[in-house]
Amino acid sequence: MGRMRKGILGGFVGKVGTVIGSQRSGMDIISSLPKKSSKAPTVLQSNQREKFGLAVGFLQPINELLKLGFKASDPRFSSFNLAIAHMLQNSIIGESGSYELDYPKVLISKGELSPAWNAVAATSGASELSLTWSNATNSGMSNPDDEVFALVYNADTKQHLMSISAATRADGVLSIPLPNDFVGSEVQCWLAFTSKDKKQRSTSIYAGAVTIV
Repeated sequence: MGRMRKGILGGFVGKVGTVIGSQRSGMDIISSLPKKSSKAPTVLQSNQREKFGLAVGFLQPINELLKLGFKASDPRFSSFNLAIAHMLQNSIIGESGSYELDYPKVLISKGELSPAWNAVAATSGASELSLTWSNATNSGMSNPDDEVFALVYNADTKQHLMSISAATRADGVLSIPLPNDFVGSEVQCWLAFTSKDKKQRSTSIYAGAVTIV
């Protein structure tokens, strides 16, 4: 059902009959409903849908993290849009019916701050994962109080663990508690930095894969 915002002479938002009303860049836009195609999708279309589903499935649960990690100069594009575009272009490998993520090429952040040098993921047991990096706070665009945000992903259980602002660049280490059901699984790890005011960020670094024992 459509919803009028400016009375009967104004634009509307939503579906009314066979038309859809929306707003874009402050303008009222009315378009007709798309017609369902009777044609079967081409191989190229099917492959693109499969890749898109894979990207959305991975990125949607970490949308709040992506808001820190990606920032568009064009307000028409959201952080999620940018992350999806990068993943589709760079981070999916395989063939039709068996596409998968190329984890070292996945980004959770892209920006101008200096990245985490020599980032490594490790675990000493089932209860905790540690991410370490070189404490080089005087190189490039970096500040000791840059805040760390990190992602740990368990492909077996499809679980994402996010850590935001739990450590600084100067700390050189971040510890992340792990759920018990991670035991026996291999997890993928990434980390990045954001400035304290959240206006700048680094390009994320893949810290490797660790099997939780």
